[in-house]
Amino acid sequence: MNFLIYHPQLQRIFEALGLTILHSLWQGLMLMVLLWAMLRLVRYEKARLRFILAFGTLMLMLLAFTTTFHYEWDSLKPIATVSQSLSAESITLTEFKVSSAPSFWEQIKSETYRLFYPLAENAHILAVAWFIGSLLFSLRLSLGLWQIQQLKQKRQALPAYWLSKAAELQKLLSIRQRVEICINNRLDSPLTLGWLKPMILFPASMLTAMSAEQLESILVHELAHIRRHDYLWNLLQSIAEVILFYHPAYWYIASVLEQEREHACDMITLKITGRPQVYA
Repeated sequence: MNFLIYHPQLQRIFEALGLTILHSLWQGLMLMVLLWAMLRLVRYEKARLRFILAFGTLMLMLLAFTTTFHYEWDSLKPIATVSQSLSAESITLTEFKVSSAPSFWEQIKSETYRLFYPLAENAHILAVAWFIGSLLFSLRLSLGLWQIQQLKQKRQALPAYWLSKAAELQKLLSIRQRVEICINNRLDSPLTLGWLKPMILFPASMLTAMSAEQLESILVHELAHIRRHDYLWNLLQSIAEVILFYHPAYWYIASVLEQEREHACDMITLKITGRPQVYA
């Protein structure tokens, strides 16, 4: 990482980022344990509340990440400012130690340094590794969005009967948005896209392989995703994944979100159709 030596500001960014990643390990662990405890207290049937708790925990992880980065960035400011006017031979970091009693955050910080000293000493390397991983996950997200656009372009009209049926179901679900429902031959399972202009894509094979009652149940399930604005929440989760991809707590929260999202739509479907055996 010799190139960082010649770019003090860039080195400062990577050092602050690396230390932020280290702190996020214990921060995320604490939030994960808290979420796990809360989910034990909420009944399985309350999928909407469980989803809100998990999504709120994810947002807290992001908030902790950004707040910690701001703190680490500020803590490096005095060193960066002094280093511009004084040479390394005339001054050392030890001369900037504060004599006052350490704050709670500083105590946590010192304990983190003690536990992860080898990593803290090479925080910039950790940050570079994070940057590469974040770039790969960003490319993955961009590729997924591009594939969605390709699927939209290869859609076909749904039979008039099902368009009429979908309009009736939208009224039952209190969906005021215009929902476009189409067929796509490249899909193996239904797909709900968009937030402001939602769209449901059905595999063409489903229209002939399933009964009318089964198709209606699946249609209600996909409309339930639109009612819950799941596409928007899923997009925000994907953005969070670009930042927190390295953290085990994120993948735990992501699994909870996926499970509760589908469970909530299942509950709505059963409430509307009243046919649990057909839906199963």
